[in-house]
Amino acid sequence: MSKITTAMLESIIGTIHCGYTIEMARVKDGNFNDSDCYGIVLGRHECGNNVTWEFHIEDEISYYWGHFYDDYEKALKDYEERD
Repeated sequence: MSKITTAMLESIIGTIHCGYTIEMARVKDGNFNDSDCYGIVLGRHECGNNVTWEFHIEDEISYYWGHFYDDYEKALKDYEERD
């Protein structure tokens, strides 16, 4: 698994996954040896739904453990607080 770099985060923003445009991406917080190999994204769907996903990058980006929200502010709070 690759350590997530600033360039990787920048390349994720603006991409679309399952109809959600990724608006924000950051490295996951944590005290584990591999915490910097995982990240959190915030995505918005054109229908108004929002999601935060955890992700990691191997050959491609793998998104998982989604938290889905109708309310953008709740999704943004989850994005900021997820570790």
